[in-house]
Amino acid sequence: MSLMQCACDQSRCIANFTAKDELSLSPNSVCLDTMDQNVEFPFLDENNSLEEMSRSETCDKHFDDNHDIFRFIPQFLRKPLIFNKYSIEDGPWCEKRKCAIMFADILGFTALTEGLAKRGAEGVEKITQILNTYFSVLIDIVHSNGGDVIKFAGDALLALWDASDDDLLLSTCKAASCALRIQEELLSMTSQDGVKLSLRISVTCGDLRVGIMGGNHGRWESFLTGKPLREAGVACEKSLPGDVMISSDAQSLLESISVSDLSSGGFFHLKEILTRPDSMHDLDDYMFEDVPLKLKNFIPIECQARIDAGQLGWLNELRRVTVVFVNLPNIDEGVSIVEAQQIFVDLQDILHKYGGSLNKLSVDDKGISLLAGFGMPSMTHGNDAVRAALAALQMHRHVNMAQWRCSIGVATGKVFIGIIGSEQRCEYTMIGDAVNLSARLMHRARGKILCDTTTRKICKDAVVFGEPLKETIKGKAGLCELWPVIRQQKAASGTAQMKCSGNMIGRQEERNVLAQMASDIAMQKKDG
Repeated sequence: MSLMQCACDQSRCIANFTAKDELSLSPNSVCLDTMDQNVEFPFLDENNSLEEMSRSETCDKHFDDNHDIFRFIPQFLRKPLIFNKYSIEDGPWCEKRKCAIMFADILGFTALTEGLAKRGAEGVEKITQILNTYFSVLIDIVHSNGGDVIKFAGDALLALWDASDDDLLLSTCKAASCALRIQEELLSMTSQDGVKLSLRISVTCGDLRVGIMGGNHGRWESFLTGKPLREAGVACEKSLPGDVMISSDAQSLLESISVSDLSSGGFFHLKEILTRPDSMHDLDDYMFEDVPLKLKNFIPIECQARIDAGQLGWLNELRRVTVVFVNLPNIDEGVSIVEAQQIFVDLQDILHKYGGSLNKLSVDDKGISLLAGFGMPSMTHGNDAVRAALAALQMHRHVNMAQWRCSIGVATGKVFIGIIGSEQRCEYTMIGDAVNLSARLMHRARGKILCDTTTRKICKDAVVFGEPLKETIKGKAGLCELWPVIRQQKAASGTAQMKCSGNMIGRQEERNVLAQMASDIAMQKKDG
C-alpha cells in the first residue's frame, strides 16, 4: 500500500469516527471500530463453522505475514536457518564459500531525494515510486539469472551467486551476464515522472566468509567479508555510468568467452559475454508456511510490529534523524568470529542504551561498518542528537579499550526512511544527505569521531568539541566544518540526566488530525 493510499484510508477512518449519521450496515453484519477502518464481519448461520472460518482467515493472514518476513531475508540466510543447518540459539556462525559478487550503484538518487523532500508527503510518494521502479527491475533480472540479493546499501544493491553447487566459472558468467543485461534494460528506462537514473556495476569472484553476528536484544545481522567484496567497491568507484567493471580474477575466468578492455587499477571494462551459460534458471525460492520465528530477528524492530499489523506501507517517510556510521577497519576475514561477535554485541548494547536503532551491518573495502539512526520511528526522543553523540563517545572508547581501531561519523538532517525493493526482496533503509555526510565524516575521522555543524549546534551544551577542521566534502559546496567530538560535559553524563522536553516530536499532520477529532468530540458533547 502506498503512502498516499494509507493517507486516504486514514481520512476515511476519521470521517467514520466523526460522522453524525448512522453507519449503514448489512443486516447480517456487525461493525468493529478500529484505528484503520470499519471492518464488517458476517454473522454465522447454522451451516457455518466458526472454527473453519477462523482457521481460514488465520491461514490467509499467516501466509501474508510469512511472505513479508521472507522479503527481508536473503536466500543464503534462509536455507541454513530453515533446514536447521545452523541455529541462532547456538550463537554466531561463519563459513567459507566460493562466490561471484555483483555490486550495482544507482547514481543521482541522493540529489533527487533532497529535491523531492521539499514536496512533503507527495515527495515521499515519488521517492518510493522511482526507487522501487528501478530496484524492481534489478531484482527481477538478478533472480532470473540465479542470483541472490544480499543487501541494499542505500541506493545500491549487492547480489551473490553461490558456487557451492556450480563451478566458479559458471557463477561468474551468470553474474557478468546479469550485469550487462541490467545496463541494457536501464539504458532506455525512464520513470513516469521523466526521471532517468544511471548505474555503475562491478563483478568480482573468489572466496568469501559469510555468516551471522549479534543477538543482543534479539537483533541479528548477516555479513559477508573477503577480497571479492572489497574489490567490488573499488571497481565500482573506478567505473563510469553505464559501465560493468570486473576484477582480474573474474577476467581470468571469463577471458575466453568475453570481450573486455584493461582499465585503471587492474580492473577490466566488460563489454560482451560471447557464450551465455546454459544454466540460467531462476533462484530457488525457499518459502514455507510455517516460518521459524528466528527469521524475524534479522528484521529491524521498526518493521516487525508493522508486519504483524499488516502495515508495511506506513513505514515510508521523510524524517529528521541523527545518523551514526561506525567503521571498524581492522575487523576483517582474518579476525575470528568470536572476537568480531564480542565487539558487535557490545556496540549493540550501547546503541540500545542510548535509544539508537541498528539499521544494517555492511562490509566493503574499508572494513566493517555499522549504520544506526537516532530518532527512528517508535524510538524518538527530544534529544536524539545528544544521545547519538554520547553513544558515539562510549562506542569509540569501548572499541579502543579492546585494542581495535574505530572511526565514527555523526550527522543530523532530514532523510528518507522506508522500504525499498520489490515484492520479492526488500530492505528497510535510510537515504539522504545526512546518511552520505555521516559516512564521509566517518572516513575522514581517521580513528576519531567527527560530526557536522548541525549536530554540533544541538549538542554544544552536552558535549565538548575540538576546533573544527575545514575540508572539502563530496557533494558540498566550499569548505565544510568537521567537528571533532572530544568528551561529554559533566552535566550530560548518563542518559538519566539528559534533558527531555515533554512534547511529542514530529508527526505534525497526525497531531493536527487528533486535535481536530478532539475538537469535534467536544463540540458534539456541548451540543448534546
